[in-house]
Amino acid sequence: MEIPDEPDDILGLGIYRRIKTVTEISPDFKKFVNNLNENILLSTDYYDFMIKFKDENFEVTREIENPTIIIKIKIEEFFKIMEKRTSMVFSFLKGKMKFKKGLTKLFKVYKLFGNILS
Repeated sequence: MEIPDEPDDILGLGIYRRIKTVTEISPDFKKFVNNLNENILLSTDYYDFMIKFKDENFEVTREIENPTIIIKIKIEEFFKIMEKRTSMVFSFLKGKMKFKKGLTKLFKVYKLFGNILS
């Protein structure tokens, strides 16, 4: 898996490092990431960034292009999920995390973030 340079923003860097760490320790997650082939736009009230998965590579960037999944979430709620004060499912059910595109790919997103935020 070829991994590009680390992002220079705090959110992107945290997500990037977590994906990198989990793919190194979990063969099942690495296989999942290698087959993902999605462009996930995470749109927060702070700023937007993309997690791009293509073949066996991934990149976290602020450059937005052709998202296949769009997730809208307030930064406070994102941190609550990261700190395990709430769950993705609860945030989604309460309307605090919304899918603007790619709702049918909900399981992929849940599996991805379930692994990197656990």
